[in-house]
Amino acid sequence: MIPKKWWNDPDHPLFQYRKAKEYLDKDSPLYDPAEAVRWLLLSAEQGYEYAQYRLGKLYLLGDEIEQDFLQAEGWLEQASDQGNSYAKYSLAKMHLAGLAVQSDEVKAIRLLRESADDGNQWAQYLLGKFCFRGEHTEKNLQEAERLLTASAMQKNSQAQYLLAKLYLCEDGIPKDAEKALHWLWESVKQKNQYAQYLLGKMLLFGKETDRDVETGIALLSASAEQGNVYAARLLQSYYSGRLRNPSLGMAAVRLLSQLGRMFTDRLRRNEDGQRAVIEKKLRQKIEEKKQAHGMKMG
Repeated sequence: MIPKKWWNDPDHPLFQYRKAKEYLDKDSPLYDPAEAVRWLLLSAEQGYEYAQYRLGKLYLLGDEIEQDFLQAEGWLEQASDQGNSYAKYSLAKMHLAGLAVQSDEVKAIRLLRESADDGNQWAQYLLGKFCFRGEHTEKNLQEAERLLTASAMQKNSQAQYLLAKLYLCEDGIPKDAEKALHWLWESVKQKNQYAQYLLGKMLLFGKETDRDVETGIALLSASAEQGNVYAARLLQSYYSGRLRNPSLGMAAVRLLSQLGRMFTDRLRRNEDGQRAVIEKKLRQKIEEKKQAHGMKMG
C-alpha cells in the first residue's frame, strides 16, 4: 500500500502516475492527453514501470496522442525489462506486426511466453492460438490446451471459444465434445459472436449434442445481430429449404424481417466503407427472400 505521505508529493513517480491517469479519464472535465503525457514522462523517467507501459501504449495506439512507434517500442522495452507482463505482450505484438525497429519473431515468442507465465490472459490466448495453428512456433496441441485453458479460466471469451474448437478438432488430443460444449456455453455467456455461431450451428443440426432448433436459431440470430455474416447466411440457407412448412415459413419471414431491420440500422451508422458494401449485399439478399413472400423491405 502506498504511504499517504507520498500521495501529495508531486516529485514522486506514483503521484505523477496518478495525476496522469486523471488527465486520461475521458469522463473527467480534466481530460487532457498532452498533460497526461507530461506527467507520465516524469514518472516513467524515474523508472516507474506502469508509467512506462502506459506511455508506450499511448504512442503505440495513437488514439489520444500522435502515433510514434519508436517511442512506443522504447518505453515498452523499458517496462518489459522490469518484468511488466503487459509491456511484454504489447512489445511482442509490435515485433509480430513488423512495427519494431528490428522486428524479431523469436524475441516476440519469448516475450509472449514470459508474459503468459506471469498469468497474462491475452498472452496465454495468443500463444495458445499460435500453438494450435502452428503459427510463429511449432504446432503443439498439448501446449495449446494448457495455455488456452489458463486464459479461459480467467474468463477470456476468445480463449474459451478456441479451446472448444480444440476439443472438437480430433487432431493430436482426444476429442471431447462435453468439454467443447462447456467452453462454448461459457463463451456464449459473454456474448462472443463466434461461440454463438458455432454452438448455434451445432444445436441447429444436432451435431455433437442433442438437437435444439429453437436455441440454435436464437444463438445464430444473436451472432448475426453482431454482424456475423456466416450466421446470417446459415439462417437464410436453413429456412430457404423448408418454406413448404407454413409454420417454418412464417418463422422465416419474421427472421428475415428482423435481419433486414438489423442490417438497415447497421448500414446507417456504419462508417466503414468496406463493411458497408458487404452488409449492403446481405441486405439485398434478404430483400430477395422477402420479396418471395410478397413483403417489402422495412
